[in-house]
Amino acid sequence: GFACHNYDGDMLTDEMAQIHRSPGFITSNLIGKASDGTIIKQFEASHGTVSDMYLDLLEGEETSLNPLGLVEALVGAMNHSATLANDENSTRITQFT
Repeated sequence: GFACHNYDGDMLTDEMAQIHRSPGFITSNLIGKASDGTIIKQFEASHGTVSDMYLDLLEGEETSLNPLGLVEALVGAMNHSATLANDENSTRITQFT
């Protein structure tokens, strides 16, 4: 992993996915801290810019999203959500994922 600003991180993870010819399981994880000290995390799949992919689709070019990366991002978000909730249901969520 590496640390960088949001847009730079998005660009770098997309480039790494293209270099390896497979975006599968590549996610971009944004981590910060709220003013009260709570850790904030955002997870997203690496797949490029949706508007660019839509324009490519309109031109008849092949496009693809990253379903495996989307699942990985969803699991990360669920785990972080359970950590923030910090109640009895949290244990069940983290055990499920």
